[in-house]
Amino acid sequence: ERPVPECSRTTNASLVLLLADAMIHNVDQKTPVVRLTHPNLRTGGSLEVAQHAAGSAGFRPDTSSVLWACGRHLASHLCEAPELIQGKRCIELGAGIGLTGIAAAGVGASE
Repeated sequence: ERPVPECSRTTNASLVLLLADAMIHNVDQKTPVVRLTHPNLRTGGSLEVAQHAAGSAGFRPDTSSVLWACGRHLASHLCEAPELIQGKRCIELGAGIGLTGIAAAGVGASE
């Protein structure tokens, strides 16, 4: 088993990519787990999402099985400014593996 590198962001939100292999648009799309940590997350300050790169066992063509850069940035922004979505219905479309939607729920979106 390989060591787990940790990459932190400069804001209070930190995005940690585990088992880094390849970067696409500054996002590792081959690591099996993406973790977002921030004190505003109601999930104990951290959440994890699985991703499946092309060629991996869980990869499904015609779906987004990986994290997109926009999803990473928007999830971090929502953690920094939860008042934007607290108590509101939200939908995530076209941002990758669902990190943004899960972060929205984690900081107080109603649905």
